[in-house]
Amino acid sequence: MKCDKGYWYDTSIYTNVVTSEWNLVCDRLIIGTSVTAVYFFGILLSSVVGGNIADIIGRCPTMLLSQIGMIAFGVGCSFAPNLVGFAALRFCIALFLQAGYIACFVYVMEITGERWRTFIGINIQAMFAVGYMTLSGFAYVWRDWRDLQLAIAFVSLPFLVFWFFLPESPRWLFTVGKVEKAKRISEVIASRNGNVITEQVWSDAEKAGEAQQEDLLESKPSPFILLKRPRMRLVTINMMFNWFVCSLVYYGLSLNAGALAGDDFLNNTLNGLVEFVAYAIVILTMDRLGRKPLLSACLLLGGVGCLVSTVITHYAGDNRDLINTSTAFALIGKSAISGAFSIVYNYTAELYPTVVRSTAVGVGSMAARVGSIITPFTIQLQYIIPWLTGTIFGVLALVAGLSSLAFPETLGTKMMTSLDEAELFYAGKSADFENKNDSELASCSNSYSNEAFETDESSNQTKL
Repeated sequence: MKCDKGYWYDTSIYTNVVTSEWNLVCDRLIIGTSVTAVYFFGILLSSVVGGNIADIIGRCPTMLLSQIGMIAFGVGCSFAPNLVGFAALRFCIALFLQAGYIACFVYVMEITGERWRTFIGINIQAMFAVGYMTLSGFAYVWRDWRDLQLAIAFVSLPFLVFWFFLPESPRWLFTVGKVEKAKRISEVIASRNGNVITEQVWSDAEKAGEAQQEDLLESKPSPFILLKRPRMRLVTINMMFNWFVCSLVYYGLSLNAGALAGDDFLNNTLNGLVEFVAYAIVILTMDRLGRKPLLSACLLLGGVGCLVSTVITHYAGDNRDLINTSTAFALIGKSAISGAFSIVYNYTAELYPTVVRSTAVGVGSMAARVGSIITPFTIQLQYIIPWLTGTIFGVLALVAGLSSLAFPETLGTKMMTSLDEAELFYAGKSADFENKNDSELASCSNSYSNEAFETDESSNQTKL
């Protein structure tokens, strides 16, 4: 309702926040929600464009530009003169943020061998949780939002030094025809791993690169290529739905942490900490149970956690034990959804070939941002119908958990390189690309085994 007598804010915890500076309360509450949605809309656009940029100019340049952009606009945001300027600068931060994150994740997946792909890929997500928890410490020290924003703007600064030591992804270099540079980087990686790359391997790699360039002409690369082929279209639609639900529920539980009983700083830290539990479980089980069953189980558990927490909260009243139990189930749901979110990143990178891998992760992330844009408005529903928000989160998570069972399993398979390989894989005709029969090979534009820098124990030579 409208408040026409002025406002009084409690400054015992925070000296100044965006809400109090621009009075985003009462009848202006929807404005604050919209500002959050604008930020997530920026991440959506970044997801669409960022994946394409990483496939066009490379993984490392995209990461560098994103970090520079986040520093520049982050500093500018701390001096925002009004709410419109604040929203616009946050939007710009989002544009750079997600593009860099996609490029980083795909880069790590492409330079990591199959043995370590799960461990490294999930640990990229774990660093997200580190930032999540670290924010509690930053906010505890800097209680004015402008000071806090200025402090976190410089977190990206060390990357400007790290960038000089990062080689470009050899997979991407082969794909765009930069063979000599790809060879030089591959030789360095192989030598540091104690391996030798033969001339035959280089010959096979160049032929494969030519095939991938044909795919590039077809995809250019464009998000629409993911919908062009029938089996890839079904996988993409299902993948986008899973990303959407993971994001909606994850950010719903994260942004609503302030509604939980207890201290803000502690609750935010616990929300980050439970993610580590999920990541540890995923790392220990994903290469044993497989991607599909674990993704489904995490989504189903997350849905159950949300629904149970909602039911207990509805009947808890002032019962402190029930309130704490509800919080515990909400944290269980958050942990499970965090696990699902980490799996879907790895899973998407493995479900698509090199030529469109960044684009696919970008499209998935775009679908996720649709969920995060809706999240603030979904949270507001609890002010009208208290149990509706949790019910929406829970039901959608259960539906996504069931739909994820339709994905093909990627455990133990090589990372695909061409669009034809992907269609064969989705059809279940080629679980192992090294063992295709002649008819399958004839229909593929790229038939080499592409597990980069994997040591052949019998010959101590490197296969590409």
